[in-house]
Amino acid sequence: MKHIFNRLKQHLEHWFANPTEFLGQTYLQELNLQCRKGVVAAGSIAAIAFLRHIEIDKELYPEFPELQAIRLTLSILSILAVFTFIGFKAARNYGMILWLIPGGYATLMAAFVAGVTGGDPAYLGSYIVVIMLYTIVPFPLLLSWGMLACSLMLYFAGKWYSGYDYLSTEAGLSASTMRNSFIIAFVFIFITDRLRYNSYQKSKQLQNAKSKSDHLLKQIDEELDMARKIQSALLPGILPQSNSISIASRYLPYAHLGGDFFDTYISHDKREMGFFICDVSGHGVPAALVASMVKMALSGWPSLFREPAQIISHLHFNMKSKLSTQFISAFICHLDLSTGKLTSANAGHLPMILLRNNGKIESIRPKGRIITEFFVPNSIEVTVQLQPGDYFILYTDGITEARNSSGVLFEEERFFELVRNAQGLTPDEMAERIITSVQNFAQDGLTSEQSQFNDDLTLLIARFNENSSSS
Repeated sequence: MKHIFNRLKQHLEHWFANPTEFLGQTYLQELNLQCRKGVVAAGSIAAIAFLRHIEIDKELYPEFPELQAIRLTLSILSILAVFTFIGFKAARNYGMILWLIPGGYATLMAAFVAGVTGGDPAYLGSYIVVIMLYTIVPFPLLLSWGMLACSLMLYFAGKWYSGYDYLSTEAGLSASTMRNSFIIAFVFIFITDRLRYNSYQKSKQLQNAKSKSDHLLKQIDEELDMARKIQSALLPGILPQSNSISIASRYLPYAHLGGDFFDTYISHDKREMGFFICDVSGHGVPAALVASMVKMALSGWPSLFREPAQIISHLHFNMKSKLSTQFISAFICHLDLSTGKLTSANAGHLPMILLRNNGKIESIRPKGRIITEFFVPNSIEVTVQLQPGDYFILYTDGITEARNSSGVLFEEERFFELVRNAQGLTPDEMAERIITSVQNFAQDGLTSEQSQFNDDLTLLIARFNENSSSS
């Protein structure tokens, strides 16, 4: 039984669904769409209600078999309208006509029946009910007025047919009462139509505004997607690899565009390498634009290859007039692949993690201030000696500042422990384990639709393999 009701519900939703749009292109089309939603209910109620009165008509007015024919005809028309709507998909585009056939007939014939019975209270009451219902049917104003006027004429025609005396005092009172009732009905229909029309106009304006905003959002999404592709193209496509060093990276922007950036450089003789990572304040387009400018500002990197602090100064000189209220933190290092000598400079960035081959972790934090409009970085270089099997890791604060659903930070200690436990893995395996662990931590207690991070995640891992320059 439950299955049957579910299938019926699906069919009803399908019948009443608008296949093209929520609103009609014109007010008349909108009325037609509204009528379509009530055809089945109106037709079914009319058929059931009038069929039940056939036996009553036989008992009360056996001298008027026309009443029974009127009732039966209305029931047949109502049933036909319902089955036409259900059985023929194309007919659903003509909801107004399908409703008008039984509805109009009911209005006219209810008036005639009330007149034929001489204004019998039961039949007159039914007529008034039909009129009340008709005032709220979504028909065009002139059509509704016309149907009411025709029904009033049929009411008096029915009285004439039954031999009613129009010259009596009772006739005058009846005519006055009907006139006042219909004036009220005409005014009510007018007010209802105006309210319905104004509602349609406002809905149309909202729909047009929504269409424009949807189109604009689509354009913005396309432009952001293009910008994301351009930004991705600025990142290293294939990281340099050799027997002396293995490198891996991960980059996960917070939004379509990120403010993190990293790059690598290897000399022509493959004896030296450079590593750079930075984090621009903010998110989205502004941060991504600054990150892209950083890429351009690093164009002089090869000429200052062996002097990381000078590269920081060069970057500050090229960026200081473009930052406004934003700032950049950066970390850069130079590695001599033949000796394992690693020289680094910092501009207010997180420390470089050095994982020794014996499992010991060191934080390399050279002095240096962030890159802003207001002061120079004054970076000081620090040099360490790498041994075969040592790792060094550059990262942004999106990793250590990731939060779970309870607001707990991933933090540096958890990160260091994760790095220590990943010793012996390849840089790519280590990078994947770190990012997966951070994602699982940030996702804890959240649904898949909720955001995991509030910042970009960038990770650059290198393992020094041997004191050799062979590639």
